[in-house]
Amino acid sequence: MSRPFDSFLTWYFDLPVNGEEGGIQRLWRLEAAWNWQTAHVLILAACLLWVGIWLVNVMARHQSRLVRVFLFSNRLLIIFLVALLILQVRLKTVAYGQPKLTLLVDTSGSMSLTDRYSAEDLKKLQSIGVSRPNRPRIEILKDFLTKNSNSWLDRAISRYELELLTFDSRLHLHQGKGPIPVAQRELLFKSVPERLSKFRATGATTDFVQTLDELARIQRDRPSAAIVLLSDGNPTAHSSSALVKTEKTFSRLRIPVYAVGIGSRRSTGDLAITRTDLEPVGFAGEDHPLTVSLEANQDVKVPVTIRIRNILQDSEVFSVTIEGLRQGITESVPMVLPDLAAGRNDFEIEVVPLAGETNLKDNLQRLRVWGRESALNVLLIDRSPRWEYRHLKATLERDPHLAVQTFLFESDPAFAVEDRTALNRLPKSLAAIDAVILGDVDFKFLDSTFVEELQRFVQEQGGGLLLLSAATSLGSLDMSSGLAEMHPAVEQSGEASERKPMQIIVTAEGKAQGVLPVGTDPDQLGQLPLIYPEFKMYSAKPAAIPLLQGVNSAQAGQMLPLILSMRYGKGVILQHLFDDSWRWRPVANGEFYRKVWAQMIRNLCRRKLLDQLPPLELLTDQDEYRPYESIQVRLLDRKAKYQTLDSVIVELKADSESAQSMTLKRTQLPFDGFASTIEKLDPGEYSVSFDSREEGVGTIRTRFRVLDSDPEEEYIPMNESLLRSLSESTNGAFLYPWEIDSILEQLPERKLTGYSETRLIPLWNRSEILIVFIIAMSIEWIFRRRAGLD
Repeated sequence: MSRPFDSFLTWYFDLPVNGEEGGIQRLWRLEAAWNWQTAHVLILAACLLWVGIWLVNVMARHQSRLVRVFLFSNRLLIIFLVALLILQVRLKTVAYGQPKLTLLVDTSGSMSLTDRYSAEDLKKLQSIGVSRPNRPRIEILKDFLTKNSNSWLDRAISRYELELLTFDSRLHLHQGKGPIPVAQRELLFKSVPERLSKFRATGATTDFVQTLDELARIQRDRPSAAIVLLSDGNPTAHSSSALVKTEKTFSRLRIPVYAVGIGSRRSTGDLAITRTDLEPVGFAGEDHPLTVSLEANQDVKVPVTIRIRNILQDSEVFSVTIEGLRQGITESVPMVLPDLAAGRNDFEIEVVPLAGETNLKDNLQRLRVWGRESALNVLLIDRSPRWEYRHLKATLERDPHLAVQTFLFESDPAFAVEDRTALNRLPKSLAAIDAVILGDVDFKFLDSTFVEELQRFVQEQGGGLLLLSAATSLGSLDMSSGLAEMHPAVEQSGEASERKPMQIIVTAEGKAQGVLPVGTDPDQLGQLPLIYPEFKMYSAKPAAIPLLQGVNSAQAGQMLPLILSMRYGKGVILQHLFDDSWRWRPVANGEFYRKVWAQMIRNLCRRKLLDQLPPLELLTDQDEYRPYESIQVRLLDRKAKYQTLDSVIVELKADSESAQSMTLKRTQLPFDGFASTIEKLDPGEYSVSFDSREEGVGTIRTRFRVLDSDPEEEYIPMNESLLRSLSESTNGAFLYPWEIDSILEQLPERKLTGYSETRLIPLWNRSEILIVFIIAMSIEWIFRRRAGLD
């Protein structure tokens, strides 16, 4: 509405003066006392309008065009006035002040910490009025808000209705409602810095979720143009998932959050264990390999030491030192867990902190490995005692954790008597076997009963099958048999092909599955003796995954699959498309060849090994927690005993309190199981228990401890990632203190703010409307009389 008309209505209805001098603006709108915007009312009004036009045209058809327009306009005015009376129309005016800007200041205990700034950041802080940056964060905040010679705060006060709030564990209000008249604006210039000077960083916790939820409820009634959040961004009383929900709430309210990060943006060096790769079951008395992945937040040029401690024995059992780390590059370090004990083994991996490192939580990781006492039972079947069979049999027999049985279709009659591993016939049942190695045999010699038992062994019992495919086995394979179904790859044609030297290449999946020993140097692969498979074309099944490939220098770029892996029911099938791995035996005095086959057999028996784990296991992700850290409780159901349930009930108990029930919901884990998260617990010793009501299992328990520490006193650098996420999800922006002046240019305009005053002025019963109605009717009567109209 134009300013002159706006001023006229304000004067006519005797309302408070508007305009910039009064700090008040107005909106005007006509409203009806009842809802006339219905279909039948609109249709009736359209019909009446059409009838009015038709009557004017019929009754005044002999009059001039000017007369007809005048009559129609006058009658339209009369109809409008009648509508005002019928609809009881009233004028609604809304008075509002300047756009509101919310200033939200973090006063939790972490804002009392002192930071170490880089030389570049020190110059930038001094440029905005921070003369002594070696002071607490809350004092830095006060300085750049109030002592800057061209303070953005002064300009914000002149342009916005400023709302000053603080928060720690909850929101704290520091200002009443209503606009500040310009006449009193100087008082606000003095009062805001005065209130800021009284702020103290004494809050026990920092709860962004509770604070922003309370603020969102206020903003629904009193929306701001924007929220300026001044904080170090370090929460100590909520989870990240809860904060995501709050971010969505502000996004729906369309209120942008501009986060200003307080504190050092460059932390001290931080080392972190990002991942550990190992099998959960090993052999008692044997070294168990694992790989530890490390990352650093900056280049580390000093040696980094990783140590492994046996928790039950409380002693260091292994350590390794690497020469530094590069920022953003993951370093995989091969290690071993030496001399596993039978049953449960608990270890703690620690990367030794750097000098001045403050975030030590990600320097530790706990592992649990189960030691198996009994050996793995391996059945080796071949056609004759060829080279591959002889070397493989000798290597497997030397492994103390393997019990080998052999069977040859073509052998000396005395072989089954003289060799302690030899069988005189194939076993009828494979239930006691963990892995079967099927060499280059003529499949016509295998009866259907054994083939069916072999299928059940892999598919239902989770056993492992290794196919050492060569000319005899592939040539005798019946494509319609069950054995063909168990082959990851078959020949495309039976044509003879010459053997060609091949250099091996490990695929990405082969590295993930550990097809070669842990710690194998890529340069070592180039030094391995060449193998000589037959260069044939193979047809691999869609489920087959290549682990090892071969390349010939004469056929550059053409890869030949050498080892394929395929899931088959519960078990796994490996297929070797070469039969001269014995050429690797001289490498490292036979140690490389031994490790290759030891790891190959263990990979085959992985499912059977996992069956040695407890059917139910209750775990927490750590043994010790700080008061603000969330605690994840998991129940692993390895035998899928509870696969029909969506949740299970466990009991959480503090040592000095009674137990309380807790629900674990089904989740996707490496094993079928249930999980839930506890957001906050008081310091103390806790136990979680689950009553399985199963014979042989009973009640299982796990324990953990919540430390009695003040999280606000622990030094943590500014959490820039959280502040950026919060601001960007609400269409705001993240800023450093020296960039705060740009906020005023980025802020969106918002007129309808927290302060508003609404007035309803009835129009239908005012004397002015009655006078206009009488004048219009009189004009209509006089005109009709003079024009001789009926």
